[in-house]
Amino acid sequence: LETLVYGYAAILGLHLCVAFLNKAPLGWWPFFGVLLFLVSDTLLAFNHFGASSVYAAMAVILTYALAQFLIVHGILNRPERASIQTKG
Repeated sequence: LETLVYGYAAILGLHLCVAFLNKAPLGWWPFFGVLLFLVSDTLLAFNHFGASSVYAAMAVILTYALAQFLIVHGILNRPERASIQTKG
């Protein structure tokens, strides 16, 4: 189990790095979304393996939903797409 946790943490770290490196074509929204996804996953782990709470579960859902919104919003409204739509 420990190996899987480290592997998953590495994948999340890679996800964050890719989002940071792609901030030029996509803007900052996806990066903040991935960051919130990391927060959501951390809260989920604490809620699952630590003291469980209704408030923690609500925080997981809210941060996850906001993270997904920011990632999709950033991709659909990327700066290069906006300039293409105004030209054509």
